[in-house]
Amino acid sequence: MNHPTAPAHDRPLRPHLAPGLSRGVLGLLVLAGCHGPAPAPGARPAGEATSGGATTATTARCPGDMVLVPAGQFIIGTADPRTGFDGMPARPQVVASAYCMDRTEVSVEAYRRCTAAGACAEPVPFHDSHGNGDFLCNWNRPGADRHPANCVTWAKAQAYCAWSGHDGGARRLPTEVEWEFAARGTAARTYAWGNELAGDDRANLCGAECAEYLHTVDFPAITALNGWTDRSPRTSPVDAHPAGASPEGILNLTGNVGEWVAERYDGSTTPYSELRVSEQGGIGVIRGGSMLSSTPRHVHAAARNREIVTSYAATEGIRCVRDPL
Repeated sequence: MNHPTAPAHDRPLRPHLAPGLSRGVLGLLVLAGCHGPAPAPGARPAGEATSGGATTATTARCPGDMVLVPAGQFIIGTADPRTGFDGMPARPQVVASAYCMDRTEVSVEAYRRCTAAGACAEPVPFHDSHGNGDFLCNWNRPGADRHPANCVTWAKAQAYCAWSGHDGGARRLPTEVEWEFAARGTAARTYAWGNELAGDDRANLCGAECAEYLHTVDFPAITALNGWTDRSPRTSPVDAHPAGASPEGILNLTGNVGEWVAERYDGSTTPYSELRVSEQGGIGVIRGGSMLSSTPRHVHAAARNREIVTSYAATEGIRCVRDPL
């Protein structure tokens, strides 16, 4: 299968990992957050949903660390692929059923509960060395328990979500449609909070602080996002940046770490192809940008980043979904 390849200067930036790590190119992000923080300012109770600003009462309920995303319709993708990296062609998309999504990315401390139960394998750990991406991994990094569990493969992300130890039982990775609808809502927002990439308290992206820090640790050259400074040269805690929450109260759908979805990338259809669900290996998809994103098109809510499902990276983490209770 042939997959379209973006020019090197136009690909989403991610850590370049040390040679010899066969599973160490990119991390799989499972969508969880089972032990998330208190609701963000403006968040709705689990029995109440909002979509594009309109509030709808419902009897559906979610576990306390999750947020209800109501059914609805939106425009998925983008009319101009240059505005959202590798976005699908714009078209109306119906989301027929409500679902629950983790309020936060899965934290290191939440993932550790799964490893303690014997249901999850450990992520690639933090390695205090320069010149490769493992120094940005959070597993076993001092003081990083509330930061996202990153440097995980797609299979590890899947296993975490499927673990039965969550509040309410097993969860799963979101589909492509579920992830994008949560980030964009019925208004088809450009970013989780709205349409303007302004207010550097809203997300952890690669601003001046990021570029300066990476230079000090011999990381490959990276250009800062113009005008952006968020004071986080690496990941932020999973409950950081409440000003950037979606109207439903979901945190860090834009930036911090990207998140694995359930589908496999199939580049044989069109340059901006559909995705198809796959239970096997191949090329997966990461959504949401990361702390290393340095161009607006890489953090657009329609943007998609291809990655080998057996690889890992510091820019990839986990968030889960499930059906309402």
